[in-house]
Amino acid sequence: MSLRLHVLGLVAAAGMLAAGCSQSAPVTLASEDGQTHLTVYGGMVAATGLNDQASIQAANVQRGLYAMVISSPKPDGVTLADFDEQVRTNVRRSLISSTSSATKPIKISGMDAMQFTAVGRPPDATQMVAYLVTTVESAKGFHQVTAWTLASDFERLRPILEQVINSFQSADGPAQPSGAGPAAAPAGSSATAPGNAANSSAGGAATQSAP
Repeated sequence: MSLRLHVLGLVAAAGMLAAGCSQSAPVTLASEDGQTHLTVYGGMVAATGLNDQASIQAANVQRGLYAMVISSPKPDGVTLADFDEQVRTNVRRSLISSTSSATKPIKISGMDAMQFTAVGRPPDATQMVAYLVTTVESAKGFHQVTAWTLASDFERLRPILEQVINSFQSADGPAQPSGAGPAAAPAGSSATAPGNAANSSAGGAATQSAP
């Protein structure tokens, strides 16, 4: 689960957005396979170029708001705690002068999840960036849902970032408790595990732009 951090300048990031940033109504984005969904707020819209392993990417460059989802099949014997620890390690190693909060367990759309914040400076950036990192376990996969902004704006924009993360949905639903029988696939959905290979975990992308 190697980490790759892409730092984008304002001009490059703005050029990569799939749509303009003036929109303020919530927008629900889906992965290409339709297995995961994320509703974005604060004028965020679909974006590309934040991370090439992400199945969903969103941004509002003008306000300095970013989010992405990276999904991977669940390897045998790997727990959510294992996955979360690997993500935390990767984020820490990819930032300069990084700090992070303790992980707290939460629920996202009925799925077990773990969440922490990390603050640090990406290698090619001049400002500190704050990341709200959430690892989610669904029936068939692990998902890293990350939302971020400049550290100086984090507390002011945190409600929007939390709202985005809390909207995450996976078609395969929650993982069953150990020893439970096989889960039925949700009506109208396939049983295909979402996302990329298991080594595609990433910590996010940062930009030097001010909101």
